[in-house]
Amino acid sequence: MQNIFTLLAIYSFIMLGFFAKHSFKEKLDEKTLVYISIYFLQPFLILWGFSSQRLDFSILKAPFIFFLIVMIFLVLAFLISKFLFSDDKDRSIFIVTSIVGNTGNLGIPIGMILFGERSVIYTTFINIVNIFIVYIIGVYFYSRGSFSVKESFKNILKLPAIWFVAIAIVL
Repeated sequence: MQNIFTLLAIYSFIMLGFFAKHSFKEKLDEKTLVYISIYFLQPFLILWGFSSQRLDFSILKAPFIFFLIVMIFLVLAFLISKFLFSDDKDRSIFIVTSIVGNTGNLGIPIGMILFGERSVIYTTFINIVNIFIVYIIGVYFYSRGSFSVKESFKNILKLPAIWFVAIAIVL
Protein backbone atom coordinates (compact mmCIF):
# COMPACT_ATOMS: atom_id res chain seq x y z
CA MET A 1 0.00 0.00 0.00
CA GLN A 2 2.90 2.35 0.79
CA ASN A 3 4.26 1.74 -2.73
CA ILE A 4 1.01 2.91 -4.25
CA PHE A 5 1.05 6.13 -2.20
CA THR A 6 4.69 6.79 -3.14
CA LEU A 7 3.93 6.20 -6.81
CA LEU A 8 0.88 8.46 -6.60
CA ALA A 9 3.02 11.17 -4.99
CA ILE A 10 5.50 10.99 -7.89
CA TYR A 11 2.73 11.28 -10.47
CA SER A 12 1.10 14.07 -8.46
CA PHE A 13 4.30 16.13 -8.66
CA ILE A 14 4.56 15.45 -12.38
CA MET A 15 0.95 16.53 -12.92
CA LEU A 16 1.41 19.56 -10.66
CA GLY A 17 4.36 20.68 -12.81
CA PHE A 18 2.39 20.09 -16.00
CA PHE A 19 -0.65 22.04 -14.84
CA ALA A 20 1.47 24.84 -13.34
CA LYS A 21 3.31 25.27 -16.64
CA HIS A 22 0.05 25.07 -18.58
CA SER A 23 -1.72 27.58 -16.31
CA PHE A 24 1.04 30.14 -15.88
CA LYS A 25 2.59 29.75 -19.37
CA GLU A 26 5.25 32.49 -19.67
CA LYS A 27 5.08 33.43 -15.97
CA LEU A 28 6.60 30.08 -14.97
CA ASP A 29 9.60 29.10 -17.03
CA GLU A 30 11.96 26.15 -16.84
CA LYS A 31 14.60 28.28 -15.13
CA THR A 32 12.25 28.86 -12.18
CA LEU A 33 11.68 25.13 -11.83
CA VAL A 34 15.42 24.49 -11.92
CA TYR A 35 15.95 27.08 -9.17
CA ILE A 36 13.28 25.43 -7.02
CA SER A 37 15.01 22.08 -7.49
CA ILE A 38 18.53 23.39 -6.81
CA TYR A 39 17.73 25.62 -3.83
CA PHE A 40 14.95 23.66 -2.11
CA LEU A 41 14.34 20.09 -3.30
CA GLN A 42 17.93 18.85 -3.60
CA PRO A 43 19.07 20.10 -0.15
CA PHE A 44 15.96 18.60 1.46
CA LEU A 45 16.46 15.24 -0.26
CA ILE A 46 20.12 15.10 0.69
CA LEU A 47 19.59 15.87 4.37
CA TRP A 48 16.58 13.55 4.59
CA GLY A 49 18.38 10.71 2.81
CA PHE A 50 21.35 10.82 5.14
CA SER A 51 19.11 10.79 8.18
CA SER A 52 17.36 7.60 7.02
CA GLN A 53 20.07 5.15 8.09
CA ARG A 54 23.41 4.95 9.84
CA LEU A 55 26.32 5.18 7.42
CA ASP A 56 28.27 2.05 6.57
CA PHE A 57 31.18 1.87 4.12
CA SER A 58 29.59 -1.07 2.29
CA ILE A 59 27.00 1.41 1.03
CA LEU A 60 29.65 3.18 -1.06
CA LYS A 61 29.84 0.34 -3.60
CA ALA A 62 26.65 1.41 -5.44
CA PRO A 63 27.60 5.08 -5.89
CA PHE A 64 31.11 4.06 -6.96
CA ILE A 65 29.69 1.83 -9.71
CA PHE A 66 27.33 4.64 -10.73
CA PHE A 67 30.28 7.06 -10.87
CA LEU A 68 32.29 4.70 -13.10
CA ILE A 69 29.37 4.25 -15.50
CA VAL A 70 28.79 8.00 -15.74
CA MET A 71 32.50 8.67 -16.31
CA ILE A 72 32.51 6.16 -19.19
CA PHE A 73 29.53 7.97 -20.73
CA LEU A 74 31.24 11.33 -20.11
CA VAL A 75 34.31 10.25 -22.06
CA LEU A 76 32.16 8.82 -24.86
CA ALA A 77 30.04 11.98 -25.02
CA PHE A 78 33.17 14.12 -25.09
CA LEU A 79 34.63 12.13 -27.99
CA ILE A 80 31.36 12.04 -29.92
CA SER A 81 30.78 15.78 -29.40
CA LYS A 82 34.02 16.56 -31.27
CA PHE A 83 32.47 15.04 -34.40
CA LEU A 84 28.97 16.45 -34.00
CA PHE A 85 29.50 20.07 -32.96
CA SER A 86 31.95 22.81 -33.83
CA ASP A 87 30.59 25.34 -31.30
CA ASP A 88 31.96 24.93 -27.75
CA LYS A 89 28.63 25.83 -26.14
CA ASP A 90 26.71 23.22 -28.19
CA ARG A 91 29.39 20.65 -27.40
CA SER A 92 29.13 21.46 -23.69
CA ILE A 93 25.34 21.14 -23.70
CA PHE A 94 25.58 17.77 -25.44
CA ILE A 95 28.14 16.48 -22.94
CA VAL A 96 26.21 17.66 -19.88
CA THR A 97 22.85 16.32 -21.05
CA SER A 98 24.50 12.97 -21.81
CA ILE A 99 25.44 12.45 -18.17
CA VAL A 100 22.53 14.02 -16.28
CA GLY A 101 20.20 11.67 -14.45
CA ASN A 102 17.18 12.47 -12.31
CA THR A 103 18.44 10.44 -9.39
CA GLY A 104 16.92 12.64 -6.69
CA ASN A 105 13.41 13.84 -7.34
CA LEU A 106 12.41 10.62 -9.11
CA GLY A 107 15.22 8.19 -8.26
CA ILE A 108 14.74 8.15 -4.49
CA PRO A 109 10.94 7.59 -4.56
CA ILE A 110 11.25 4.95 -7.30
CA GLY A 111 13.96 3.22 -5.26
CA MET A 112 11.57 3.20 -2.31
CA ILE A 113 8.83 1.66 -4.43
CA LEU A 114 11.06 -1.07 -5.84
CA PHE A 115 13.28 -1.87 -2.85
CA GLY A 116 11.63 -0.33 0.20
CA GLU A 117 12.88 2.24 2.65
CA ARG A 118 16.24 0.48 3.07
CA SER A 119 17.17 1.70 -0.43
CA VAL A 120 16.99 5.39 0.55
CA ILE A 121 20.60 5.54 1.76
CA TYR A 122 21.82 3.95 -1.50
CA THR A 123 19.76 6.21 -3.74
CA THR A 124 20.84 9.20 -1.64
CA PHE A 125 24.50 8.36 -2.19
CA ILE A 126 23.88 7.84 -5.90
CA ASN A 127 22.08 11.20 -5.92
CA ILE A 128 25.09 12.80 -4.22
CA VAL A 129 27.44 11.38 -6.84
CA ASN A 130 25.07 12.70 -9.50
CA ILE A 131 25.02 16.13 -7.82
CA PHE A 132 28.81 16.27 -7.80
CA ILE A 133 28.96 15.18 -11.43
CA VAL A 134 26.25 17.55 -12.64
CA TYR A 135 27.07 20.52 -10.44
CA ILE A 136 30.84 20.29 -10.79
CA ILE A 137 31.64 18.63 -14.12
CA GLY A 138 28.37 19.64 -15.80
CA VAL A 139 28.46 23.25 -14.66
CA TYR A 140 32.14 23.48 -15.57
CA PHE A 141 31.55 22.19 -19.12
CA TYR A 142 28.47 24.36 -19.58
CA SER A 143 30.17 27.45 -18.14
CA ARG A 144 33.22 26.90 -20.31
CA GLY A 145 30.98 27.50 -23.30
CA SER A 146 30.61 31.15 -22.21
CA PHE A 147 33.07 31.87 -19.37
CA SER A 148 36.74 31.61 -18.50
CA VAL A 149 38.12 28.74 -16.41
CA LYS A 150 38.18 30.97 -13.30
CA GLU A 151 34.58 32.14 -13.82
CA SER A 152 33.50 28.54 -14.45
CA PHE A 153 34.88 27.48 -11.06
CA LYS A 154 33.19 30.46 -9.40
CA ASN A 155 29.88 29.35 -10.93
CA ILE A 156 30.36 25.91 -9.35
CA LEU A 157 30.98 27.36 -5.89
CA LYS A 158 27.76 29.42 -6.08
CA LEU A 159 25.56 26.31 -6.13
CA PRO A 160 23.94 25.46 -2.77
CA ALA A 161 23.59 21.73 -3.48
CA ILE A 162 27.38 21.35 -3.24
CA TRP A 163 27.38 23.00 0.19
CA PHE A 164 24.39 20.99 1.43
CA VAL A 165 26.10 17.76 0.41
CA ALA A 166 29.15 18.77 2.44
CA ILE A 167 26.97 19.69 5.44
CA ALA A 168 24.99 16.43 5.16
CA ILE A 169 28.17 14.33 5.02
CA VAL A 170 29.58 16.10 8.10
CA LEU A 171 26.31 15.71 10.02
